[in-house]
Amino acid sequence: MQDEQLLRQIKDFCQDIGYVSISSLQRKFMLGYEHTKQLVDILIQQDFCEAEFTPEYGYRVCHS
Repeated sequence: MQDEQLLRQIKDFCQDIGYVSISSLQRKFMLGYEHTKQLVDILIQQDFCEAEFTPEYGYRVCHS
């Protein structure tokens, strides 16, 4: 699966739940930690989610 396609699926999933969490993405998409962290960094750079991590929600989605 290419990263662009995977990012689109991740964005759809995160919009549904309202936050971005490395652990939830690992479980949902069966990814390793490093790959997931890189994808989350891309989402933060794209302003898809907030850069500030919260223990309750992970990174909150900016666009709903």
